[in-house]
Amino acid sequence: MSTGFELETEMTLHALDKRFRVKELPITYRDRPQGSTSKLKTFSDGLRVLLTILHIFRYYRPIAFFGSLAALSALAGLIVGMRPIVEYALYRYIYAIPSAVLATGLMIFSVICFSLGVILDTVVKLHNFNFILRINDRTMKWK
Repeated sequence: MSTGFELETEMTLHALDKRFRVKELPITYRDRPQGSTSKLKTFSDGLRVLLTILHIFRYYRPIAFFGSLAALSALAGLIVGMRPIVEYALYRYIYAIPSAVLATGLMIFSVICFSLGVILDTVVKLHNFNFILRINDRTMKWK
């Protein structure tokens, strides 16, 4: 799906996910012609590769991706919500209403992220199962 420098990263990660055998082939290499310059841009190409890894991680390991978001959101919700919880425990009244609302929103976001991760993980597992069935079906037809 990639069109640029991140193509190698995407191909490698897809091959590893599908447990394809990866083989290195020797190639001939020659020096760059005199006077030519590299088209590689260290930071922008590196950022594109990292974003590709992040997207593939989100697609192939959704429970880990969205679970991490859920954990961070829940932790932030607990930190923000400590003041309202302490106020309620001490005074039976919450003075920090904005903190309570923010903490509630963060916790709801956490539950939604975790639920989304579980649902998408199920979809990915079903997709992988169907992929294996298609590969096995094609293998049996060739024999």
